Amino acid sequence: MNITGILAEYDPLHSGHIYHLSQAKEDADGIVVLLSGHLTQRGSFAKYDKWSRARAALLAGADLVLELSSSFCCASAERFASAAVSVFDRMGVVSRLSFGSESGDIFAIQKVASLLDGLEGTANFEREIKRGASYPKARQTALGEAGELLCYPNNTLAVEYCKAIRRQQAKLSPHTVKRVGATHNSFRTDVTVSSSYLRAHEGEMARYLKKPILDCFKTPSRPTEILFLSQLRRYSVADFAELPDVSNGLEHRLWRAAQNACSLDDFYSIAKTKCVTHSRLRRISVYALLGIRKSDLLPVPPYACVLGFTPVGRQILRMTNADSLVLSPNFAEIAKRFPKEAGWDALATDFFYLGTNPIKKGGENYRRPPIQMFSETEG
Repeated sequence: MNITGILAEYDPLHSGHIYHLSQAKEDADGIVVLLSGHLTQRGSFAKYDKWSRARAALLAGADLVLELSSSFCCASAERFASAAVSVFDRMGVVSRLSFGSESGDIFAIQKVASLLDGLEGTANFEREIKRGASYPKARQTALGEAGELLCYPNNTLAVEYCKAIRRQQAKLSPHTVKRVGATHNSFRTDVTVSSSYLRAHEGEMARYLKKPILDCFKTPSRPTEILFLSQLRRYSVADFAELPDVSNGLEHRLWRAAQNACSLDDFYSIAKTKCVTHSRLRRISVYALLGIRKSDLLPVPPYACVLGFTPVGRQILRMTNADSLVLSPNFAEIAKRFPKEAGWDALATDFFYLGTNPIKKGGENYRRPPIQMFSETEG
């Protein structure tokens, strides 16, 4: 079988995602989606629960939906993409990685990925860092004209996929689908509006989503800022220094920001510097909330929880030969083997449901069976 892998958040899934899935399926026998759980790469909680997003993915053409564990969801583009490449490669059945990009030019994307190898430490890169540029901006500027491709977020993630494939020597062929219509984070109201737009305009979702997909997104979550602020104020300077993405004395700014902020926006504004991006600060606040420390981070995901599948997806699971990767629909089983990583997943889910109406009791990860989709009305 020719199996294609896709890393996604689908928060919510929209017509642009459906277009991508349709393009990826054209010469594939099956589609595996690796889905972010209740944390996102942008450094926040997802708005819609992972089971709803998994169901939408299956309705839109995915055959198997796996969950990417929390410490890899809420991470830099490099760690996020590298985790996906590692999971798909270790499954042993996925031969192609498909992703959207603003460029749509796989050769240009691979060229930039090659140029990024060894860029750190060069005179151009170090000059930009000394000028106070953020890490992403320093890379972009140091590459000169080639770096213009990194002005766009999906291009940047695409480059990281290709870089990870090279570094891991993964047996995956990279393929890109050019994004059409609204760009990432765009608030344009056309037929392919972004997920950002839909998250901000729930009342308009019926204009852009067909009913089976729309019905998946009925219960949004809005975790209260008090969750974050109460934990941030408990942290000492030394505690902040242990969090991922904290370096070069940033822990002192974070502590001052936590003591003086009356909202998360306050915290980000007070802690922000020219060389520290808002997305980095958002991720740090999530790490603080869940208690994820630098020393806790694993280099690759040890497992992927099965969220749902079709008959083809069941067949893919049976074909998978992954000695170094646990694939299971049984979260309790996963938690016994990997208590720390699974503990973050369970906590992220519990916090997610503190923001829904009605609030759900804790432990939802242990109660939900995988979705079995045999038609658009079953599962």
